[in-house]
Amino acid sequence: SFILLIVYCYLTYLFFRKKKIFPKLYCYTFIFNAIYIYSILFLSTFASPEDQYDSKYAVWFTIMCLICIPYMLMSKRVKATFVN
Repeated sequence: SFILLIVYCYLTYLFFRKKKIFPKLYCYTFIFNAIYIYSILFLSTFASPEDQYDSKYAVWFTIMCLICIPYMLMSKRVKATFVN
């Protein structure tokens, strides 16, 4: 969606500026994106079989969230990098 594109562009800006808000906003964006993916997956079950959403992407994204979110919240390196 267009809103996610804008959010990701803003996250890129925050990343290169090393802003302190980046890790939390990154985590919130990942959580929102996971909810979005699972809602599409759920709603696609009501569609015709050829229009169904691929669940492999949802599983892959969940694994990515389980790795990246704790790292962003607990890493000493992240806390030392994003200080502005």
